[in-house]
Amino acid sequence: MVVGTLAALVLSHAIYVVSKRISVHKFFYFTSVLLVLLAAGLLGYGVHEAIEYNTDTGGPDLGWFDDKAYDLPDCGQPIAP
Repeated sequence: MVVGTLAALVLSHAIYVVSKRISVHKFFYFTSVLLVLLAAGLLGYGVHEAIEYNTDTGGPDLGWFDDKAYDLPDCGQPIAP
């Protein structure tokens, strides 16, 4: 328990010292960029799940969201000219 408390104190002091050197403007700029990338990933995942749900249940036509981006042939069949 003493080792854990000592480690927590050392870690908190290190975080305090490093945080004094970081510009607040740069910190929030880079974290906002990371949040935008996270939101884009979540949106892509949500669209994928909506398309998959629509395909499984036979729901309404989703237009170009439901179109395949590419169509690869099976490995065992030759490519038609």
